Amino acid sequence: MTMETTNPDVRQATEPVGPDGKDRYHLLYDAITEAIFVHTIEPDGTLGRFIEVNEIACQRLGYTREELLRRTPRDIDAPESTTHLQGIIERIRAGEDVISEQIHVAKDGRRIPVEIHARAFQLDHLSFPPSIGQVSG
Repeated sequence: MTMETTNPDVRQATEPVGPDGKDRYHLLYDAITEAIFVHTIEPDGTLGRFIEVNEIACQRLGYTREELLRRTPRDIDAPESTTHLQGIIERIRAGEDVISEQIHVAKDGRRIPVEIHARAFQLDHLSFPPSIGQVSG
């Protein structure tokens, strides 16, 4: 994401501050204690690759950030899941906030029941549903 602004508050928030060069927004994003996955919805209605994940998402699934960014939600969803994804995608596209249940499969094969909260947003003319995965139970 590229952002240009003359607003000093916004510019300060996006300047590198962490030891690894992360800006304030990314430091905050990684400090959230719930797993967050941001991915696109493709024009044909399928779920696109992850474009952003936070550190908790990586830890819970056992993948590196780079490994998750090469995947889609379908890659981490359990094949036996009965969640009706197309209906959820249609509801998200209609502007609804959607809560659903899913089972994620970690890199080591563990099944992780999650409750997913999803809402679409626009960024640079692209639609993204950030999904916040909460471990249930």
